[in-house]
Amino acid sequence: MKLAVFGLDGTLTATNAVDDARFVRALRIVFDIDLINTNWTAYSHVTDASVMAVAFGEKHDRDPETAEISRFIECFVALLNEECPNRPDLFGEIPGAVAFLAAIRQHSEWRAAIATGGRERSARFKMMASQIDADGMPAAFAEDGPARETIVEAAIIRACAAYATSTFEKIVLVGDAIWDVRTAWIAIRRRRKRRQPSTSFQAPEVAHTHRQTIAGGADLRQFLSHLPWLLKAHSSFKPFTSR
Repeated sequence: MKLAVFGLDGTLTATNAVDDARFVRALRIVFDIDLINTNWTAYSHVTDASVMAVAFGEKHDRDPETAEISRFIECFVALLNEECPNRPDLFGEIPGAVAFLAAIRQHSEWRAAIATGGRERSARFKMMASQIDADGMPAAFAEDGPARETIVEAAIIRACAAYATSTFEKIVLVGDAIWDVRTAWIAIRRRRKRRQPSTSFQAPEVAHTHRQTIAGGADLRQFLSHLPWLLKAHSSFKPFTSR
């Protein structure tokens, strides 16, 4: 059995633009933060939780309290809800993603999971708005972080439980950004440091950052046929220092 762990924004849902805009607006409304670095690669952990904590700390010189985090999430999700009926075009799927996930659910060898740096409430709203059917699919969110590799690890552990296996023959991380490559490499280094890796966690062997295998109307067979090449092509990648 093999596992594909998918990112969300930019990988399954075409929501990067609205997610960024409403995230920044929520920071302004809730915490009076007018300036934020939206070059996400500048952050140690590119997740909603980590970016919010950094922005809050720079403004208020302390960590946010639980109640403040809750108020931010409420505002962020409300802004997404407000925007969706006005601009449904900002909440679409990456072309082919809905059909692709439906097909992989029926595949004899491959299983799917989701790992996103977004908060669970906002992530599930975007999946619903984009008609991504993730019901029953193992998933992990910013609440499992703050590091993306920790989120991926949580998704893999949940996939083991959901698919009744202690290990996968192969694990591939499917994403659209440079931090997805970095996440896979950090996970690989973690695995190599363990002399006897835990049977409940395997590191992904590669991060696939070229979403055109889904977006070009590619079917499941075409995507899966790319994986052996991807494993070879990415085997020489160096770790990157980089939501």
